[in-house]
Amino acid sequence: MNKSLTCSQVLALINSYVTGNINSKLREDVEKHISKCHSCRKKVEDLTRILLKFDNINEEVVKEEQLSLNPKLMSNLSAYIDNELPAEENIKIKKITISNQTARKHLEKMYQFHKLMQSAYAKTKSNLKTDYSKGVISYLQKSENYTTVYFYRLIILFSVLIVAIVVGFIYLYF
Repeated sequence: MNKSLTCSQVLALINSYVTGNINSKLREDVEKHISKCHSCRKKVEDLTRILLKFDNINEEVVKEEQLSLNPKLMSNLSAYIDNELPAEENIKIKKITISNQTARKHLEKMYQFHKLMQSAYAKTKSNLKTDYSKGVISYLQKSENYTTVYFYRLIILFSVLIVAIVVGFIYLYF
């Protein structure tokens, strides 16, 4: 028995038909119906036109978002994550990332990278057996004594050289 679809059945399937999410048998039945029914065909055409406009608008929004990611914002994301920016710059970046999906994705990637770098640094630091920063600080604190000792040694050496030169002149002339 060949039973055709009613208008209400086609309206229930119209979204799936237009988006292509329908099996081939139902597609054929819907196409048979819209070839005979002017009002259903008009609804399919209207929905198709609306979806095409939506796709075009969506593409334009994505292009706008990509254009709005200026280099200054991109260079400030790292400083924003490290909390190194003034308050007004922080607010600007928050506003941009809230309203701009692409900027938000870049910020999320920067947070992930920042977290990865911190964990790598912590792991490397814990693996080191010697803490070089303590060694440098202690060397700098001891360097005052180090310079003073060598300064006195240099003065003594210079004095001995002058005495030797004076003694040499005295020996040559007397």
